[in-house]
Amino acid sequence: HSSRCAGASPAAGWFARCFVARCLTHTVVMFFYRKMKAGEVVLMLLHHLLSAACFGHVLVVRRGYFWASLAGCCEVTNIFLSILFSMRELTYRGAPLQEVFPKLYVINGTFLFLSFAVLRLTLFPVWLRLYFLDLATYPAETAACGDWVDLYLNPGVIGFLLLLSTYWMVPITKGLMKALGVSQKLK
Repeated sequence: HSSRCAGASPAAGWFARCFVARCLTHTVVMFFYRKMKAGEVVLMLLHHLLSAACFGHVLVVRRGYFWASLAGCCEVTNIFLSILFSMRELTYRGAPLQEVFPKLYVINGTFLFLSFAVLRLTLFPVWLRLYFLDLATYPAETAACGDWVDLYLNPGVIGFLLLLSTYWMVPITKGLMKALGVSQKLK
């Protein structure tokens, strides 16, 4: 328990710094991406600012690296999401890459779906379970190890990210079914 609360490593510190930089950069960049609807911008803004605040807090108080690193594992999904968006936006001889490389597009979509299921829809409940198990098993130690950000904001943000990821899983699933040709067969 104490290592989850107070443990630190140089790698975890650098990960937190890079994550905060990415969140803040993407917060600015998304305003230039015209295809996002207002509601999507608000959700992404909340997601990035709350996440950056939690990771920034870890850097300032120098504790909670375990919880930040565990939550940060979800960022692996962005590899496949970035490829998906690139394949939709970039063209070769006038055709989107998703049409030029349809099998690669389906393979990437499958990895996006699987990574989302494991690294968001499974990871966030595991994060919350471990956190509240620590709180129930070691209440005094856990409370003494943190402040209101550690005790309330961090689990609240993880809960918000779980809801957001569940919401995002719907279009990811529909997109994969469409790319596989399954949605046409179901009609």
